[in-house]
Amino acid sequence: INLSKGERQRRINEAEGRARAIEITSNATAEGIKEIAAAIRNPGGDKATNFRIAEQFISQFGTIIETANTSVLPLEIAQLKSVLEAILPDKQGQRIIQSAIGRTIETRRSKEAKGGEA
Repeated sequence: INLSKGERQRRINEAEGRARAIEITSNATAEGIKEIAAAIRNPGGDKATNFRIAEQFISQFGTIIETANTSVLPLEIAQLKSVLEAILPDKQGQRIIQSAIGRTIETRRSKEAKGGEA
């Protein structure tokens, strides 16, 4: 009987611990979202947000290109460029876009030269 009660209490403690961890994580996430929202409202915040989103998109796209066995280029690379230009309309954004497109094309050429699928 004591073993059964001990096992039951252990399970209760574990469940309460998991619940507390979820609560702490969700509170921290909510606080982080509030801080991000406040920063976006500051002058230039929307531009910084767009820049960060485009930066992450380009980074992830590059990772896909580097690790894919086949090419994962959009049918219309100009369409992708147009989307990024809308997000990053200034000169710094244009340099990032050109650099990303150049890296993407170079990666594809490198794979083709090594005999990989294109």
